[in-house]
This record gives sequence, C-alpha cells and structure tokens, in this order.
Amino acid sequence: MKKILSLICILYMITLIPASAQEKSGKNIAGFGATYVPYMKNGIYFDDPWDFFPNQEPSTFLRVFYARKLNKTLQMGTYMEAGQNNFTDQTGDSPHSFKKRVIGIDWVAKYPNKMVHMELGGFFGYSMIKANNWDKLNGVDFGMLAGPAYESRYFGISVLMKAGFSPHTSGDGIPEGVLLYTPGILFKVYGRF
Repeated sequence: MKKILSLICILYMITLIPASAQEKSGKNIAGFGATYVPYMKNGIYFDDPWDFFPNQEPSTFLRVFYARKLNKTLQMGTYMEAGQNNFTDQTGDSPHSFKKRVIGIDWVAKYPNKMVHMELGGFFGYSMIKANNWDKLNGVDFGMLAGPAYESRYFGISVLMKAGFSPHTSGDGIPEGVLLYTPGILFKVYGRF
C-alpha cells in the first residue's frame, strides 16, 4: 500500500503540479474512473501446474488518470488502475480472487469535435498480479477503448467499452503464467483545466 501511495504522489508531482502552473487552456485532463468486468466463462487461463480456465466473476477496478490534449481530437496520458479480480473454478464453487495493479499510457481520439461525441483509443501498461498463495506475476495490459462521451468546457463524462488482454508470467513460480481476457465497461469522470 505504501508503494502505491508513493507512486500516486510521484505521478501527481510529475503531471499536475506543472500543469497547474500553466494558464487555463483546457488542454489538461484529470479524473477518476471505474471499470466493471462482467462474468465470463473461461475468461482467465492459469498455466502450469494447473492448466485450466476458471470462470471470471464480476469485478471492479478503480482508475486515476491524467491526459493532455495534443490537438482538437487527440489526447494522450497516463493512468493507474487497481482492483480485485474475482474468479471461481469450473464448477462455479469456491470463489477466489487476486489483486491486480496497472500503470500505463492511454490515448483517445474523438469525433466529431462537439460536446457529445464518440471516442476511440487504446491503452498499454505494466501490470502486476498478487494473491496469497502465488508468486508475484508481472505482465502487460493492452487493448482498445470505444464509446460515447459528453464534454463541456471544464467537465467531461464518458462510458467506454474496454477490451484487451493481460498476459502475466512469474518465471519459475506457481503458477507459471496467467492470461486474462479483460472486456468491461469503463466509466470516466474528469475535469479540464
């Protein structure tokens, strides 16, 4: 927990402090989001020694992000996401979970350049998975984002479909790897300054 708080403080200093010294151009975007991942049969794969597909149960991940508008239609930024991925075995009994943390970059283009518009983009990040009886697994998180958004002069809301993959490996640990198929709905609320 201390590492995550330290990382949030560092991201704050790198992104928001210099941005607050700039004149208010509306090119800086910062906000919060939540991703809802629905139930999905065979949405997770556990590598050796288990070699099976558990069922992915509904899960929620929280996101903090900062982005900068590069031009009228394109923005690029950084995000941090954390949450607990729930799953059950193939019989549907005995629920389990693991914690997932991601830090990465994302980009979004909007069309048309109006208050209500569509957004299309992607994300790529470094991901960590940790559970009680597992070795720490490291991997990447990548995919695409698409959906409608509303944006006023100082405020914005978007509801994006999020689809991606997240492969992780532990080297010599148990399990050797975990592959996540991560579809979901990302709700974002943000301010422009």
